[in-house]
Amino acid sequence: MYQSNGLFDYCNGLLAVCDSAKVKEKCNNANRLLQEDMKWLVEQGSLCKGLDRYTVDFDTLTEIYTEKKALYLDSMPRGSFDTSVGHLSDFRLQTLGVWAAPWPS
Repeated sequence: MYQSNGLFDYCNGLLAVCDSAKVKEKCNNANRLLQEDMKWLVEQGSLCKGLDRYTVDFDTLTEIYTEKKALYLDSMPRGSFDTSVGHLSDFRLQTLGVWAAPWPS
């Protein structure tokens, strides 16, 4: 049987994870809501086997992070990440002002 990871099946390039703590929180909250909905749908008879794989749980997501060698982009340093980290880099970004000069002729 084909095991699909949804959208991640088509991700062949770089996987960048922005604000990984928020991703974890949102994923866990969405999975809790999904579990409640699935209970209701199974009781109602609307959900059949296999249709519960439209999302991935956080454990599967961390496996995808490891497999795709995820790049964590976090604004605040943390003590731990959900996967092992190979390298930590510090960098600063600065927004550039809008250029309002006329275009040279």
